[in-house]
Amino acid sequence: EAAHWPAWHSAAVRYLRARPDWEDEEWSEDTEQLVAFVFGASVHYIADEFFEGLNGGHLGYGQGFVEALGCMNLNTTGVGDQNESAANLGGDFFLAYGFDVSGIHPWRREFPLQEISDIYKLYNGSDRPQGFNVSVAALKECELLFDLGTWAELTFGPLL
Repeated sequence: EAAHWPAWHSAAVRYLRARPDWEDEEWSEDTEQLVAFVFGASVHYIADEFFEGLNGGHLGYGQGFVEALGCMNLNTTGVGDQNESAANLGGDFFLAYGFDVSGIHPWRREFPLQEISDIYKLYNGSDRPQGFNVSVAALKECELLFDLGTWAELTFGPLL
C-alpha cells in the first residue's frame, strides 16, 4: 500500500538517482525497467486520487469519481473508499470484456523485486520514518497473486 503514495515515490526517485548509470546517455535494462515501474506506481497514485478519491489528504477531500457515483446512485456519503472494491473489480473485468487486452501477458511481466525491496527500506513517511522491511520473498508472493488475478480477469472478463 505504501507504494501508492508520494513518500514511497520520493524514495524511488532517490534510489533511481543514486544508480551508477542514472546520468549516462544510455541506461541499463534494469534501470529502464525500474523507471517504467516507478512511472506505473505514480500513475496508479493519480488514479487512486482522482478516480477513487483515496487518501484525500494529498490532493483532494476523498471525493473521487467513484465516490461521487456512489453518492448519487447508492446513497453513500460520497467521501472515503466505500465503493472502491466494487469499482476496481467491475473496472478490471470490464476492460477485459470491452477492450483488446491481448498485449497484457501475466506470467511474463517484469517486476524489479530487489529494487522495490531496497526502495521500501528508503521510505521515509510520517507513518514509517524508518522505512519498511519488505523482503524479496514477500514480493514474489505478491507477484504471483498479481499475475494470477490478471490471468483470471483476462480469462473470465470476456465471458461477461
